[in-house]
Amino acid sequence: MKNYFSLLILASFFIIGSCKKTNPVKTTKAIWAGTSAGVDKFSSSTWTNYSKNTSGLVFDDVLSVAIDAQGYKWFGTSEGLSKFDGSNWTTYTSNTSGLAADYISDIGIDGKGNKWFGTNYGLTKFDGNTWTQYTAPNTPDSYVWATYFDTKGNGWFGTDYGVVQYDGVSTWTDYSSVNVQVMGENYEYITAVAVDSKGIKWFGANNGAGVYTFDGSNWSFYDSSNSPMPENGDVNSILIDSKGVMWFGMSLSGLVRFDGKNWTNYTADNSKLVANNINAMVFDFEGNLWIATDAGISKFDGTNWTTYLSGTNVLSLAVE
Repeated sequence: MKNYFSLLILASFFIIGSCKKTNPVKTTKAIWAGTSAGVDKFSSSTWTNYSKNTSGLVFDDVLSVAIDAQGYKWFGTSEGLSKFDGSNWTTYTSNTSGLAADYISDIGIDGKGNKWFGTNYGLTKFDGNTWTQYTAPNTPDSYVWATYFDTKGNGWFGTDYGVVQYDGVSTWTDYSSVNVQVMGENYEYITAVAVDSKGIKWFGANNGAGVYTFDGSNWSFYDSSNSPMPENGDVNSILIDSKGVMWFGMSLSGLVRFDGKNWTNYTADNSKLVANNINAMVFDFEGNLWIATDAGISKFDGTNWTTYLSGTNVLSLAVE
């Protein structure tokens, strides 16, 4: 009888153990690239183009791409916004919706699933039903270049005048050369935002101003005066990989890697990067870095480079 109960307990242990859920490993289904000639989807080694003439895309200059939790694709163009569910297209413009403007420079999605659209005339939030515009004096009414939401629910927005923080409830805080001393005279606007695992915020600036960092109390910076950061170009994209390494995509100066100690600058001259003018970047779920340039896409696995859409001006990227 004792052995019977021991076997019963052991069998129960294995049954319970076999029922435990495991988190599936994500694999890349597709890469979506916004270009000056529409949207290109890369899946199963095949590229598919969607343009204004061949689909419901509102306009062919696709400046920003985002994919929400439901799998809907959102494309921000210079003439409005398009949503694509895989079959049907929906168009939103400032005349037919609550968008502040039709020029959609960036798209961010917060932890609640709200979509935030950076435009050349401030921010617009869309919760699926209601549109909310954020305008002066306390919110950015200028050009919003970049949107980012951290794990605490704060929104960080790069604008023509610096950085604007939103606490997710009601408070907006401005950071600019007026109240942040390290922002130099050559800085004009913030073009990229990222937050690392320590909560440090990284802000890419234009005109060779490099990157600014903010730990919640103190500001610092990296530019050509105190680091190997290139002296020319805008920092158009900032990514942080699984090892905490920083990657900066720049106009004019190519790709910059910073591991906290060492700097590496990849250019079209010293690597197989397709071009030095980088517009956007994204990591796929396998850890490959996809780099959008004005002459095509470079994929970098840390060793090997692969070129796609050669000769195409690629403006934005998203991974599905």
